[in-house]
Amino acid sequence: ISSGKELEERLGTERYAIIPRVKLTKKPIQELFSHPFGTFAESLRMLRSEISKSAKREEAGSDALTASSMNWNADNQIRTSTVVCVTSSVPTEGKSTTALGLAVVSAMSGLRVCLADFDFRRPSLNDYTGLEANPELAAYFQGQSDGFSIQSLDFDFGAGDLDIITGAPGGRINADQAISSGQLKVLIDDLRRDYDYVVVDTAPVLAVAETQFIAQFSDQLIYCVRENYASRAVIDQSFEKMKSAVGDRNALTIALTLSTSGKNRYYYAYKSYAEST
Repeated sequence: ISSGKELEERLGTERYAIIPRVKLTKKPIQELFSHPFGTFAESLRMLRSEISKSAKREEAGSDALTASSMNWNADNQIRTSTVVCVTSSVPTEGKSTTALGLAVVSAMSGLRVCLADFDFRRPSLNDYTGLEANPELAAYFQGQSDGFSIQSLDFDFGAGDLDIITGAPGGRINADQAISSGQLKVLIDDLRRDYDYVVVDTAPVLAVAETQFIAQFSDQLIYCVRENYASRAVIDQSFEKMKSAVGDRNALTIALTLSTSGKNRYYYAYKSYAEST
C-alpha cells in the first residue's frame, strides 16, 4: 500500500489520515512537545477529526442506537466518552506511535485522556514516554490485586490531563487470564466513566487473538498501515478479521492511518505553509 487513495479503493473506506514518520533521532513524545503545531501533531489532529466525523455520520444515519452501543454511566445517563482501539496487521507499522500521539493531542485540546498499553506481550509505551513499567498490572488481570498504578504525563501546552497505564515489565500478562477473568472489560468500563477519551494500544491483529476481543469494547478502531511494508494479502486478511470482530454495531467504525516516510507531497506543502505563517 503506497497511498491513501489505494487504501480507499482496496478496503472500501473514505476515513483515513496520513501520519508522517518521526525522525529516528527523536522520540514521538519529544516531537509533539517541541512542535505542538508541527506536521506530525497536525496529522494526528486530522486523524482525530476523521474519528469525530465518523461518529457524527453514524449518529445522523441511525434512527436510534441500541442500548448496547451507547455509553452509559452509573446514573443511567448517556456519557460522551470515547474508547479508541489502535492496532495494525503486523508489528512495526506505527500503531504505538499513533496511539501515543492521538492521546497527547487530545489532551492538549483540553480533554481528560487515558492511554492504556494493552499490547500484553510487547508493551512499549513506557519506553516511548520514559515512565515506569507497571508491575501490579499482571496481578490485577489475574484477579489477585484490586488495583495498579496510573501515571500522569505532564506537558506545558493545553489544559487537559493525560494519564497512562503502562504495560507489565517484560510483557508478563497472560492474555487468556485477562480475558477469562472479566477484569479487562471491567477496567475498560471504569476508564469510560472516568475519562473523556480512552486510547488503547493493542497487539497486531495477526500476531495474537486478544486484539479482536478488546476491539469489541471500543467505539472507534484505528487500523495502522505502514507505507510499502505489509503485503496487500496480509492487510486484507487482518482488516477482514477486525471487521468480523466488531460486527455491525452502529457506534463503531474503522478509521485508517497510513504511516509514511514523510515524502508525501502534501506534507512538504503543509510544512512550507506552516513555516510561512
